[in-house]
Amino acid sequence: MRIARNPHIHRGRAVARHLAWQLRKLTARFPVELRLSNSALIATHGRCGISALVNTHGMYDYNNMTLIQLMLSGGGLFVDVGANIGAYTLIASELGAAQVLAFEPHPVTFVALCSNIDRNCRRNVIAVCAAVGDESGMVAITNTPGSSTTHITSAEGFDSVVVPMVRLDSELAARGLKPYIVKIDVEGYELNVLKSLGTALADVVIVFVEINGLSQIRATGAEPICAMLIAAGFVGPLYYDAASRELTEIPVAAGEDPIFVARTFANSLAQKLGISVVARSR
Repeated sequence: MRIARNPHIHRGRAVARHLAWQLRKLTARFPVELRLSNSALIATHGRCGISALVNTHGMYDYNNMTLIQLMLSGGGLFVDVGANIGAYTLIASELGAAQVLAFEPHPVTFVALCSNIDRNCRRNVIAVCAAVGDESGMVAITNTPGSSTTHITSAEGFDSVVVPMVRLDSELAARGLKPYIVKIDVEGYELNVLKSLGTALADVVIVFVEINGLSQIRATGAEPICAMLIAAGFVGPLYYDAASRELTEIPVAAGEDPIFVARTFANSLAQKLGISVVARSR
């Protein structure tokens, strides 16, 4: 159980919140407002896994979310691909000097994302209702509003919705933006998103990318993702330990996505943020 593996929460209170959430689901007491760091997150229904995690854990990816806030303290653009209802977008946009460009393809989930942005009066966020891929056009995604498992699908007869798909390099160029941190969570199609950055990948300092086996099932697998980033000059996969302020090759918490750091930036992390990069591939 994730509660037992999270050292950053009071386990007794977390279990109580989890049980209260199950009761809330049974009695359909939604929407409800949850606390996430210094933000408010509105959970519109009980089927959203992100809402359940926030309810129980708060900063459910404590290490990664802490690193993002640390890095954005001096500003920079956070690109959130697969924003869902906005947990990472809210974490990043708490830093007033930062900018956020958030992509969520499902139209119903996108409304929830915008509601959370508006509820927190975040004027430093641009939200785009589109999927991201290595070509522009239209694409079918699973019709699972609010779900963290929404993904591109080609299965005939499967309940789906057709949405726009855009390239990141085009979206960034159209707005005159330069990416600093990129987070990608698109349920197996992460390589396509990386390809869509084109030459803009050279501007990125850190990539948070989901590699959980779904890329092997639905697309090309984890190896091409790692190979592309390493060939582009990144070190990884790494994992951030907020307690020791280290980026290490050893996973420090179940469920948190791996991190790739631009090699040219790795050596300056210690000086700029007081973070050590402990990796053989440096």
